[in-house]
Amino acid sequence: MTNSPPNTTNSLYHERIKNLPGAAILQQKTVVLVGLGSVGSDLGTKLVRVGIRVIGCDPDVLVEENLIRWGLPAVIDSSVGQSKAKVWQDILLHTVPRARCEGHELDIVRKPTPFDRLLRETRPDLLVAATDTRDSRRVVNAMAARHNVPALFVALSDGAASVRIEVVENARRGPCHLCALHAEGSISGENEKASNVPYVSKTVPEPVAVPALPVDIALGTAIATRIAMAMLAGENWRAYMKNGEQKGNVLVVSMRPDHWIFDGAYDRFVYEVEKFPDCPTCGTRDEVLHE
Repeated sequence: MTNSPPNTTNSLYHERIKNLPGAAILQQKTVVLVGLGSVGSDLGTKLVRVGIRVIGCDPDVLVEENLIRWGLPAVIDSSVGQSKAKVWQDILLHTVPRARCEGHELDIVRKPTPFDRLLRETRPDLLVAATDTRDSRRVVNAMAARHNVPALFVALSDGAASVRIEVVENARRGPCHLCALHAEGSISGENEKASNVPYVSKTVPEPVAVPALPVDIALGTAIATRIAMAMLAGENWRAYMKNGEQKGNVLVVSMRPDHWIFDGAYDRFVYEVEKFPDCPTCGTRDEVLHE
């Protein structure tokens, strides 16, 4: 038995949270997080630690090579080979006093109906996509429109050489994530440097992990987490999405020098997505998701 009274520990922990800016508001919020890989596991953990209810979804199991960049210190003997969602949930329940988190072993692409039901039941304040396939992001985008929930899309490129963060305030009204994908088809130009890995792989089959420095992943994830908290707390999240005269709802930050359109490390590029008239989500809102 421990000599520290659990109630005392909990009291001190939550007393410290109470003094954080916006804590009272954040503790009333619910986030549904899709993807518990290197980005999602860390982002979700940071939200849970400040009292936000987080419901994580991921169909994959935790493998040993994940551990170098996963957001929590998993136990090799008992965690490897288990559901990422279950391991993520169990670690937080045992390390964060009164943690409000759930892990669901759910493939939202192949089984969108249970995901739809989960959103109806939980009524989240924010939907976060920390996935690496366009199929899954398309489902998140469609569900954000269907349930009228703000969404945040976070993705790494080229082994975390840069991070892309996109805020979609209203996917039903637009512009939505599909509008951004359409727009970014025209961003590439003669100044773009070679890139081997896109921000998201196009479709199933399963994505293949690439080597990435954990510190670069953590830095990109921290920026995305701060923007998520600003959205949840009712702050002006656009204040975080600026670069000189550039402002918008998509932010790309380079973690390393000489990558893509960037010359220096920590350079940033910001732009505002325009609504695509023929978008199947916010243009006609008749996109159908099939199981």
